[in-house]
Formats: sequence, C-alpha cells, structure tokens
Amino acid sequence: MTEPPVPPIPPPSSLPPSFAPPGAPTLRIGDWLSEAWQILQPFWLESVIAVLVAGLTIFAGYVLCILPGLVIIGPILAGIQIYFAKRLLGLPAEIGDVFKGFRRFLDTFLVGLVLYLVPMLINGVLAAPRIFAAMAANGLANHGDFDNAAGPLLAVTGCFAGLGYLIVLSYSILAHTFLMFALPLVLFRGMSAMDAMRRSFEIVKPQFVGFLLLLVVFFLLGMAGAFSGILLLCIGLLVTVPLARSLINLIQLQAYRDFVGLTVDDLAPYAN
Repeated sequence: MTEPPVPPIPPPSSLPPSFAPPGAPTLRIGDWLSEAWQILQPFWLESVIAVLVAGLTIFAGYVLCILPGLVIIGPILAGIQIYFAKRLLGLPAEIGDVFKGFRRFLDTFLVGLVLYLVPMLINGVLAAPRIFAAMAANGLANHGDFDNAAGPLLAVTGCFAGLGYLIVLSYSILAHTFLMFALPLVLFRGMSAMDAMRRSFEIVKPQFVGFLLLLVVFFLLGMAGAFSGILLLCIGLLVTVPLARSLINLIQLQAYRDFVGLTVDDLAPYAN
C-alpha cells in the first residue's frame, strides 16, 4: 500500500502578509517582563525620549483644550505602539514613529474615545449634582439655613460623586482589559475600530482573570516608576516613568504577538 502524497508547502511569497505561527494561548507575564527588559536595555534612552515626546504632545493637547487632547490621544498612543512594535521585531525605529498613528487617525481616535472620553462623561454627569449642591449651599449659608438643608444636600450629592468615581474606576479597568488589543488590531491588521474592539473582547474574554492580572502588573510597574522617580528628587520621574511605560508597551505587544501574531509585514505601512 502506497502512502498518500504529502501536500506541498506553499512558498513564503504565497503566504498572507499578516501570517504568523500561532503562539500558545497562555499568559506568560514573567517571561514577557524578562524579554521586555532585555529588548529595552540597548535603546532605553531613546525609548525614554519617545515616551516623553508622546506624553508632552498629549499634555499640550489637554492644556490647549480638552477636545484637542481627546482628539490626539488615540493616534499618539497608537504611534507609541508602532515604535515599540518595531523594536520588538528588531526593525529600525525612530522617535518620529510616535506620530505615525495618525495614518489610521479615525479608527485610533475612536478607540481613544472609548477608553478615555466615556469615563470623563460619566464622572462629569455624576459630579454635576455636587457642583449645584455647593452653589445652593452658599446661598443657604447666607440665609442662615446651612445646617438644616445644605449639609444633608451636600451629603447626598457627595454619595453620587463617590458612586461616579467607583463607576469610572470599574469602567476603566474593564475597558483597558477587554480592549487591550484594540489599537494593535487597528494598526497591524487593518481592522476598523468597532471590529478591532469586538475582536479584542473575544480574545481576552476566555482568560479575563489572567489579563486582569496583567493590567494589575501594568499598574504596579507604573507605580514603581513613579515612586522610584520621586526618590530621585522628582527629576528621576522624567526617566523612570517613561521606562515603566516602555516596559508596559513592550509587554502588551508581546501578548499581542503571542495571541494574534505580529510579523515584519504587519509593520510595512509604517516603514517610512
């Protein structure tokens, strides 16, 4: 009996541009952190400058007006991921890469709105009663009725404000966990914002607890960067916080690489 012929392996040129060998669908937080640190060491100073440039650009947007800040935050965060994706794959990278997220402006802008505008709106709506109560309290105090009416009014509206903070915190945690891969999917798979957010949710959902733990690690890295910078007479914040953000971005992209796939061809639209 003759064995059935083995189907030929397609040549590399016939593979889809975004093809990548599937990674094990498990979270390897310790391995990712170690790999990220090894990748970061040779270009740590440039990464610090790149993160500072991105951060200052977003800050300038908020200083000018809240709206410009919300307009640019998604594309700038996407640009940071382009920069670190190149470093992860060993490609040439430059600080100017942080502005290449604007090449997918609409979709990165929409993802940024979902991540950052919605919490601001929730907080604003629930904090509004507190503001009006404070204004009413001033009027009542002038008539000597503060203790009888203004105190309870402020207490009730204070509860609404506290509820708002809790809702915002919960929303932010869930959004940043479930949408962890939204920006990379927009950038490297060419998905629309809605499709990318939906796909990110589908990837994260089966291992939500693990990805939530990864988000906690991100938070701890950020806190470590801030605390160590304060110990260095606060000037160190300009180095330690960007370093922490660099590690966070690299780890996030390693997770994306393992769960979705990331190749040199995926970075082709941002080569120049």
